Amino acid sequence: MLQKLLAIPSMFERGKDIWILLARIVIASPFLLSGFTKLLSFVQTIPAGEQSVRAVDFLATYLAQSFPFFASMASVSPKMVVAAILIAGLVEIAGGIFIAVGAWTKLSALVMILYTILVSLVFHTGWSLTTVDGQLQLVTFVKNMAIVGGFIMILINGAGAISVDSMRNKQSPGIGIGQRPMI
Repeated sequence: MLQKLLAIPSMFERGKDIWILLARIVIASPFLLSGFTKLLSFVQTIPAGEQSVRAVDFLATYLAQSFPFFASMASVSPKMVVAAILIAGLVEIAGGIFIAVGAWTKLSALVMILYTILVSLVFHTGWSLTTVDGQLQLVTFVKNMAIVGGFIMILINGAGAISVDSMRNKQSPGIGIGQRPMI
């Protein structure tokens, strides 16, 4: 039994490229889902009493009422909150796609590290072990830091063999001494 357990790492080593691809897809998926949800809020409407409003306007109002950061933005211009939602959605979708397919992977991982830390510090700091919401904020913050750890691994190790980066590197051989780059 112990020998079988000790053999598990070698089992992963044999299919390492597939596991790296799967890991990139898994870490990118919540960002893709969240980003598309944000962008869809620009076209969706939700009931609000007798009328309906764009989901993004409802979300912007909620953010401005719930978070001081967005309240100060909304006091300057309510459209700034809507713009922040749009930018966040685009960052999540672009970062998610680039990480999943392994394109510009190290740069994408760095952007997603900074984005995830920023979002965590703005939205998930009301920790308290005595309230359900405080516990949820703590768990979400810790989960986000675990995701940051995954992005750090990608930043250090790159995209792996099954990636756009790998295909691009194979197509462009290194430049030798005395050779000019092909443009």
